[in-house]
Amino acid sequence: MSNDESTKPLAEYEFPARALLESLHYCVFPEELESDPLVAFHATASDILESIKADGFRPASDFGGVLESVSFARKSVGALTHWMTRRDQAGDAVIIAVRFDSLDGYDYDEQDIRLYPPKKQPEIIGICRFPSDYRHV
Repeated sequence: MSNDESTKPLAEYEFPARALLESLHYCVFPEELESDPLVAFHATASDILESIKADGFRPASDFGGVLESVSFARKSVGALTHWMTRRDQAGDAVIIAVRFDSLDGYDYDEQDIRLYPPKKQPEIIGICRFPSDYRHV
């Protein structure tokens, strides 16, 4: 990522009111992003966002973990649910919306897109911070 990209302000989307979430099928971004076949979503701890903006998405194996890919959900509800069910929920979190130029060469299905380095990084197009105490599962 270029230095310009890491410092460029991102579109920030407000987390919907809890009363609206069910009617939105727990998707937190506007429908035009949720339905775009080249847009996907990744949830992570808020304190990692600046590192991702500066250095791109990196697999857990770069940090001593097991996973050699980075997964992106095709809908934001998938990223949100993954964060709540498979991660330590302590602290603030963010869903990052990204756009791929193309899915050619990526491992993907109806639910997920997996990035195995050294593939081209997707463009970060927006974020949605969500309350650390939020649960729908």
